[in-house]
Amino acid sequence: MRVALGASADIRTEYRPPSAPPRERVDLFVRRGDETVGVEVKMNYDNICKYKRDDTPKLSRKFSAMSDDNLNHSNFLVVIQGEHAYAKDNKAIALDKLRKTGADFRLLYCNETRNKAIGPVSIEEAQGQM
Repeated sequence: MRVALGASADIRTEYRPPSAPPRERVDLFVRRGDETVGVEVKMNYDNICKYKRDDTPKLSRKFSAMSDDNLNHSNFLVVIQGEHAYAKDNKAIALDKLRKTGADFRLLYCNETRNKAIGPVSIEEAQGQM
């Protein structure tokens, strides 16, 4: 990534947006010139909302904080196992909850059934591909 972005890019892992609560960090934050990008990575939709745990409000807060803190900013959620999960309906549940948060981000994920990477797409586009 450093080679593609050049030496002037500031790449941070476990980044805490200034306006986010102290323990809420983003997996990757990149600043290059006046543009910034925040990336959160989840193994699968089970890691977003599973059983009684729901990380959608936390994801929304992190994405919103980065968008508020940076004028020319983009957010991305990467889901590595994007189709298959332990619970069959976790993808639909997670996408619905994420859509309701109103956070501004694009989604990238793997569609294992088609052996294809998808994205970046909106939540609505991802829901339409189910």
